[in-house]
Order: sequence, then C-alpha cells, then structure tokens
Amino acid sequence: MVGVFQISLGLLRLGVLVDLLSHPVVVGFTNAGAIIIGTSQLNKVFGVPKGEGEHHYESVYNTVLTALESTHFPTLYMGLLAIAIMLLLKKTMPKVPNVLVAVVVTTLLAWYTDFAESGGKVVGQIPEGLPSLTIPSGFDMEVVMSLISYAVIISLVGFMEAIAIAKAMAAKTKQRLDANQELVGQGLSNLTAGLFSGYPVSGSFSRSAVNINAGAITGFSSVVTGVVVGATLLFLTPLLYHLPLATLASVIILAVVNLVKFKPIVHAWRAEPHDGVTAIITFGLTLYIAPHIEYGILVGVVLSILLFVIRFMRPRVAELSRYEDNTMRDISVFPALTAMESEAKAVSPR
Repeated sequence: MVGVFQISLGLLRLGVLVDLLSHPVVVGFTNAGAIIIGTSQLNKVFGVPKGEGEHHYESVYNTVLTALESTHFPTLYMGLLAIAIMLLLKKTMPKVPNVLVAVVVTTLLAWYTDFAESGGKVVGQIPEGLPSLTIPSGFDMEVVMSLISYAVIISLVGFMEAIAIAKAMAAKTKQRLDANQELVGQGLSNLTAGLFSGYPVSGSFSRSAVNINAGAITGFSSVVTGVVVGATLLFLTPLLYHLPLATLASVIILAVVNLVKFKPIVHAWRAEPHDGVTAIITFGLTLYIAPHIEYGILVGVVLSILLFVIRFMRPRVAELSRYEDNTMRDISVFPALTAMESEAKAVSPR
C-alpha cells in the first residue's frame, strides 16, 4: 500500500511537495541526523551495552557513563585501528578502498586473536539465502481501510526523510534532484519489499553517507551494492562471522562526520535571520526528540511556511530617490535627496 501510494504521487507529478523542504530545514536536519547517527554508534566502539533512555540524548549520556566504568578495551582498540586505517589510506592512497581494507584487516585480526571469545562483539551468524517471494492472498477491504491512514503517513514521512537526505547529497555533489523520480523509485522499492515479507523502506542516512564517502557518483552504485549484498547472502556470509561491530561503527562515524557542517547555518542566519532561526530550531528539535526525528522535519516545514507567509504579508517597501549618479536608490540606505528634490534638480537649468 505504501508503494502504490508513492508511485501514484510520482506519476501524478506531486513531487512538488519537496519544495516544502526549504534549505534551512534540510541543513538543520542533516546536521542533527549526522550527530544522532554518529553518537548512536558509541556503545559499539566502547564495547558496552547501549544506555537506556526515552530520548536519544539520554541514551548517549547513559552510554558514556557506562563506558567510563567498563570500557571493553580490545573493542575500543579494534575501532581505533579501523579509523586509523581508513584515515591513513584516505590521505596517502585515496584510490585504495579504505573501508574494504579496514574491514578485511580487522576481520582477520579478530579471527586470529579470538576476539569474539574474549568478549568482543562480532557480526556473528548471518542467515544464508534470499527471502522467498510471497504474493498477498485475498483482498479484505476492511483491513485496507484500517491500514490506509498509516500507509499514507509512512509514505509521506519516509519520503520527506529520504528527500532531505537526497537534497543534502545533491547540494554536495551539485547534481539535479528529481522528486517525482524519487517517489516512483521509492514506491517500486516498497512494492518489491512487500512481496518479499519486508517492511516499508526509505532512504538510509548512514548508508548514503558511507556510499558518497566511498566515492559513489551515480545511482549505479546502488545497483552494484544490491548485487554484492545478494551474492554475499548467497555465498559469503561465513566470511563475515568475525567482522567486529566496532569496525562497522567506525565506518559509519567517519562517514557522517563529513555531514556535520555549521557554516551553512551561520550563512543562512547572516543572509536572512528567519532562515537561520528555522535551521537552528529544526536542528535543536531533531536532536531533542530523537529517535522520532521525523517530527523535526515536520516542525521545520511548518515553521518555514509560517515565516514565509509572515514575510509575504509584510513585504519590505522602499522609498526611492534619484541619486547623484542618476540611479534610483533606497532613501533609508542612501539618504541623499528626496524624490521631490531630485526631480527639481533634474529639471532645473545648469
């Protein structure tokens, strides 16, 4: 149902909804999302249980307190080694796939040192094979009517989150973003996921960050990723058993760090204070209410629309006068001549 709704939006050219996501909203959400994803990996780097808490910041705080008392140092060293490998290779040999090298080296090291037996967390056993195709049987209108409101909400929220990520990536790569194409693509993905007992899917912030950080340029990288993941599930899952979770966490942290940029927020504030306020509120609210980050986007969109309406209802009106060089300028900025004085000067004989 989510897939059908999203495809319908795309075919009806309703991708214009993306215009509700202003640049300040995207900037605020991207920075907050990157921080949330990065800090959510801390427990895996320190080798401690994830702290409990209703909100993300409470969970991070409790995780740090636990890490101060009972850090699993082999896990920490493994994570630091992965970070060192990726940073070193990126600086000295940028053409070498640093993430792949870090994964291979730490996996072999974990296998050789019995990392899992010493208390380190590894990926472990991954079920082999692909999910089977399952066609939904029957059509119960009562069930459809009870689910349709949830399907619409999931469709819109999933699309808004994904398009916020896509706009951030497009701004970095200078590529054109087609919202209608994104809707159709995401709808097809959800249709396919539903036929294989999957749940509704959307764009992944962390995977997109890792993808672009690895040098991906076009959508074909996702095709390659899908083929490799499929082949791995069929034939290579035993090789991933000893892959440390600290390595995966380090990969994600390094990827999202590049997305934390506060200069655009400062620039928005200087260019138009209203935009700066929108970016800061979206950023702060997304951090505060995480893991329910979708509400941060919704509040940012509503705030952006309200501020736009206020500016539209109170347009700035400037009184102009003819300046000495015969140009028209704002009197409040260039208090030289009033309109009547300039006109008198213009008609008076020299």
